[in-house]
Amino acid sequence: MVTSRLVLWDIDHTLIETGGVGREVFASVFAQVTGTPMKDMAEVSGRTELVIFGETLDMHGIPRSDDYFERFIDLQARDYEERAHEMRLRGRVLPGALNALQALSRVPGITQSVLTGNTKASAEAKLSIFGLKRLLDLEIGAYGEDDPVRACLVPVAQDRARSKKGLTYSPDLTVLIGDTPQDVIAGRGRRSARDRHRVGQEQPCRPQGGGRGRRPSRPHRQRRAHPDRHGVSVPTCPSIHLRYSASPPRMGVTTMSGTPRA
Repeated sequence: MVTSRLVLWDIDHTLIETGGVGREVFASVFAQVTGTPMKDMAEVSGRTELVIFGETLDMHGIPRSDDYFERFIDLQARDYEERAHEMRLRGRVLPGALNALQALSRVPGITQSVLTGNTKASAEAKLSIFGLKRLLDLEIGAYGEDDPVRACLVPVAQDRARSKKGLTYSPDLTVLIGDTPQDVIAGRGRRSARDRHRVGQEQPCRPQGGGRGRRPSRPHRQRRAHPDRHGVSVPTCPSIHLRYSASPPRMGVTTMSGTPRA
């Protein structure tokens, strides 16, 4: 009997890198939306676009607005598409990423999607530009507009996968692959200290399935996480033992349960 498993990939610095185009697009769109040139930008590593954009507004003394963010989402994706040629010249698919995606696509029972701080529109644009979109089911992914806290994106993706596939992906059957400590924290189902301070320690995750402005639900907890600086191993699935390229050097893997293999 084939066991169904859900593999969720981070995008930036895990599957691809933009070669600096991403920051330039953010700055250009920020200025278009707000009418204010971007002088500085909030920290981005392992964080959601909703949080990054909001904090960048704060840094420029601009009141937060849902309208600003909705316009930002559309313009950002459009700018990536318009700069596709430049993205391919300056950016790249990271070594081993395509092989890893292709290998997993041939394993029975594996469904691959993304868990990313990017908005869905920008995630689709980036993955299309680098030819990876066809290997991922982006309908069931979790994105930067779904929740400000990365750990809360895990149940969003699990719920979307369940709705589409008719299968329940428990912690034992879910794997996260990313490059930052925030990915490991998400795999453990915990909020980082930074999230608790900036988002509010008692604020729960939004309902599974995501969507801004809905009534929050209780956070979903994952069991275990394993960071691997050199490769990808999925200890809960004996048929999968990928060795991902050592580039980027800070590859992180979060698996939901099991004892990590060396």
